[in-house]
Amino acid sequence: MATAGGFILGVMIVSRVQLLGHTIFPPPKGIDPSDPASIEAAMQLMPIAALLFVVAAWTLGCLLGSMTATLIAGPYYVVPGLSVGLAILIVTAINLYNIPHPLWMTLAGLLAPLPVAWAGIKLVWKLKGV
Repeated sequence: MATAGGFILGVMIVSRVQLLGHTIFPPPKGIDPSDPASIEAAMQLMPIAALLFVVAAWTLGCLLGSMTATLIAGPYYVVPGLSVGLAILIVTAINLYNIPHPLWMTLAGLLAPLPVAWAGIKLVWKLKGV
């Protein structure tokens, strides 16, 4: 229950932050969102700030999802928070497999989720005085 709640919230945050990024930095005209090659080509034209929004979305979703799972389960349980990080990692890996990203985004997407989830757990501990 805690992991599912954290994961759902995390995915919602990722989608909302990415939507905000697309609003601020609209994708180039003529992109076919159902065609990975079209998306990959468009990424080459996007400003770095637009790509940073994507990484920020992944990170914030993972952090807040992990914190939520830990709060639901109780601060003495680390498995739900880390499970959210693992789930975000898996979803990100699938995304990276289907749509090639720049190397720095791939590294961030694969290396950050578990440490970010752990940071979320530690923040809950700090908030709860554990």
